[in-house]
Amino acid sequence: MALGGASASGGLVETFESYNSTAEMQAVWAPVGGPGVLDTTRNSTPGGSKSFSHTPLDGTNSPGTQHIRTFAGETTAAGAPIIFEVSVYDDGSTSGSRMFAELRDSSGAGRILGLGVHNSTDDGDGIVDTYHLRQALGAGPTDQYLDLPGTKSVGWHDFRMVITPTEIRASVDGNAERVVSFDSAGIIYSQMRLGGPSGVTSNGGVNFDDISVAVPEPTSLALLALGAGGLMRRRRA
Repeated sequence: MALGGASASGGLVETFESYNSTAEMQAVWAPVGGPGVLDTTRNSTPGGSKSFSHTPLDGTNSPGTQHIRTFAGETTAAGAPIIFEVSVYDDGSTSGSRMFAELRDSSGAGRILGLGVHNSTDDGDGIVDTYHLRQALGAGPTDQYLDLPGTKSVGWHDFRMVITPTEIRASVDGNAERVVSFDSAGIIYSQMRLGGPSGVTSNGGVNFDDISVAVPEPTSLALLALGAGGLMRRRRA
């Protein structure tokens, strides 16, 4: 999934393939009341066999749960955006879910950027039929869940966010980007959380895989400018 040549010096690359058990995974992804397990039946990684499942095994709501991983961190600058990518599996039961991969800062500013699904809509039709971008404590309202172009469906979906000092551009499955003003100047993003946004109670219904947070090398940025982003990932299992 990650761009060839992407720098992972301070970033994060996670495919869940290195773990042999849920206990090993949870030693890295610290559970906060979370029911997340290592799933060996559903995966997104080419040639892989594992992913992170946040589907409650008893089918009930997961009470305010997240799994948290802290890493060295990345910061954005003019001409050097952070690229945040994650693959999310929708099992078809997410109509009432609030489930996100959330990128957070460590500077005390409280910036939160998330990609996933929420039981709300901002397009005025009252129908929850899209995936979502979450932005909190940047420009504009304190916390927003914004529809992303595209339609919900069962299967794997590739989410992507480009973070610059002044805006975020988010998309899913190569559809049009949702562009939002957002102040990330000087912010170090160094924590990933999987589960309900800010730990709210939610239905499950999703798997997470192929998580990447990195500032690409200039050669990779040039490929993106030429429209080569579609070459990044092509797989499914």
